[in-house]
Amino acid sequence: EQEVPGSSPGPIKSFTLADQKPNTVLLRLGFGRNGPKFQATAQEISFFTGEEENTQELKSEQRGNRQMIMYKSKKCYESVRFNITFY
Repeated sequence: EQEVPGSSPGPIKSFTLADQKPNTVLLRLGFGRNGPKFQATAQEISFFTGEEENTQELKSEQRGNRQMIMYKSKKCYESVRFNITFY
């Protein structure tokens, strides 16, 4: 777990960006108990061409003390961008 500086609805106590399953990226944010929910626009980006594809609107789900989203890749590009909004 890492401390993450920045502006958020409170200090982020931990975050995890994991690639646990083939073509799946998990983003977990932990604020402690009863942390805020968030939604994210996720998009695959090719490192070589800059091409952007497979945009998905995702909402977080409570998993333990963290909020989590799961993004399923379709193109297997090198990068996934998350634009996060808290609510």
